[in-house]
Parts: sequence; structure tokens; C-alpha cells
Amino acid sequence: MSFELDLMKDAITSIGGRIDRVIVNDATQREYLAQVVVSSNGESRVVQARPGDAVALALKAGAPIFVEDKVLDKFGTNGAGTITVPPAPALKPDTP
Repeated sequence: MSFELDLMKDAITSIGGRIDRVIVNDATQREYLAQVVVSSNGESRVVQARPGDAVALALKAGAPIFVEDKVLDKFGTNGAGTITVPPAPALKPDTP
């Protein structure tokens, strides 16, 4: 998938465009929905995209990622879903 995202980012920038931001703007019980906001020559366009693709594209382009309040209200955890990651075990040095 990385090749396709690189291709999309490069295609947008080669025509003078820029990926401004990604917005996860809606959700159903089955899927999340996202938009990629692209600007070129002072105009902005909104492209519908799968959230995973949109977020990966934003990360490659260094663009901010937003989630609308209605999505967080519907499916957000309000901090209750925080995961605590235990520290990695200490590595033992190799002994001959």
C-alpha cells in the first residue's frame, strides 16, 4: 500500500497541490469515514477516502489529522480506553 500512497502524494504535489488535512468526519457501526482536504492554486477540494488510507497519506505528507466531535461522542472512549504498555524486558547480554 505504501507505493500507492507515495504515488498519490507525489501526484498531488507534482501539480502544485498540497494535502492540507485529514478529517475523520463520520462513523457507523460498521465503518469510519474520512475526508482528505487538498488545496491547489488557492482552491480546496475534499476527497472522500477510507480512514486508514487518509491517515497514512496525512502521515506521509506531514498533514494534521482531525476527528470530528460527533465521531468522538459516538465512539470515543473519553480516556477510558487508555492502554498501559508494560516496559520491555531487559535484554541479557550474549555470553560466549
